[in-house]
Amino acid sequence: MGEELERDLGLYSTLTISMGAMIGSGIFVLPALGFKKAGPAVIAAYVLAGVVVLPAALSKAEMATAMPESGGTYLYIDRAMGPALGTIAGIGAWFSLVFKSSFALVGLGAYLLLFVPIPAGSVTLVALGLGALVVLLNISGTKQSGSAQAVIVTAVVLVLIAYVVNSGFVADPARYQPFVTDGPDGVVTAAAFVFVSYAGVTKVASVAEEIESPGRNIPLGILGSLAFTTILYVAIVAVLVGVTDPGSVAGLLTPVAVAAEATLGRFGVIAVILAAILALISTANAGILSSSRYPFAMS
Repeated sequence: MGEELERDLGLYSTLTISMGAMIGSGIFVLPALGFKKAGPAVIAAYVLAGVVVLPAALSKAEMATAMPESGGTYLYIDRAMGPALGTIAGIGAWFSLVFKSSFALVGLGAYLLLFVPIPAGSVTLVALGLGALVVLLNISGTKQSGSAQAVIVTAVVLVLIAYVVNSGFVADPARYQPFVTDGPDGVVTAAAFVFVSYAGVTKVASVAEEIESPGRNIPLGILGSLAFTTILYVAIVAVLVGVTDPGSVAGLLTPVAVAAEATLGRFGVIAVILAAILALISTANAGILSSSRYPFAMS
């Protein structure tokens, strides 16, 4: 490309962009749906899903380190298979990130309804307004967007760690028995279902051109965020299973809030809802930041 972007993203920003693209509906919604398919073994399903995504994370880290330029998937396929297939892949990746960011913003609007008395039909308008704010943040610069991402993700992680520490002490061991309720097939099915929870781990490769010391920070950012997020997911799901009755959370869309209410009362619910709002903001920000690099690279 004729113009290079400034390398403004350090290791912590790289970690939080990758984590922000993962932590969202994957932990605030999917655990209960996975629990419905596998019972307490949904804990193992999250571990299995993290292991399955590891080869993709390793290969993406290797390619982004070798070619630290904007474009991610588009760039690699363009170099290997030509511009036609590269463009198809780039447009597909762009659409997937745009849809994911849109979904996060709509979910964020729905959570805001719990605090702000606005008509339910206005969720789309709220999502559009929040989307415009996130776009303006990204227009202001990658450094500013990365710094905001770091602050938001740090706040979300601290809330989730506090939830695990406080609720973990009252987990009932009897609720983990029997651990496997639907056999190995149930665990594999649940793992396939929650696999999307890790889908954002490789998206940071699309902004490789803006990462400082890419040979060090890209692999550490991708693999470090995957390892930390896997541990966090497993801890949260383990606590969720241990503090709630199976019939009260299986299939629900707000399982973490239910678990927080069971151990921390109304305060816990509010804290989890605020964490969910921040997590969805970070998902939208990471998606918009990453998706914008595909048309830039293709141009």
